Amino acid sequence: KRPIAKILLTDYFLRASKLGIQTNILYSHNKDHPSIIDTAVSGRTVLPANCRFLWTDMKNSTLLISEGTKYSFIVLDPPWMNKSVRRKHPYNWSDLSDIKNLPIEHLINRTQSSLVCCWSTNCDKIEDFIKNDLFNKWNCQYLTTWYWLKITQSGEPILDLTSLDKKSYETLILGYTGDDDRFNSLKGT
Repeated sequence: KRPIAKILLTDYFLRASKLGIQTNILYSHNKDHPSIIDTAVSGRTVLPANCRFLWTDMKNSTLLISEGTKYSFIVLDPPWMNKSVRRKHPYNWSDLSDIKNLPIEHLINRTQSSLVCCWSTNCDKIEDFIKNDLFNKWNCQYLTTWYWLKITQSGEPILDLTSLDKKSYETLILGYTGDDDRFNSLKGT
């Protein structure tokens, strides 16, 4: 394993025309306001105020625990298996047990309410796994499911919404810890 390096995203980095996000680097954005950056990896990206992110193989996620930092907002995009991945092999996927072994419960801030969001494939089995298995292991309660509709520049869905094969949306499943009234308005939305 290559050790995780740390980079503070200073004004110099934030003004770069293209920020080459690299793997195994823990990026910190310590500004009190969001910033917009252009990355070679994902294009135009909004960094929330006072955030950190790590672009790495899941096996390296345990290295975050040694940092001792606890987070009140965690977003995961695990490498799920699906038909397209099985056919095209664009990335290495993980078994459900590998994803369940991620130590997310050790990264969640337990002194305040926290929000945990997990991207899913459009598969009932995966969505149920997140809501029932992952959230249970991480001591999270299911909050709601949001859908990101992919549209063209003219505002039309990129695919027919009734398509049985491919979907023109991605699924984000939200869970939370603690007892925060702010989450009540999101339940079931």
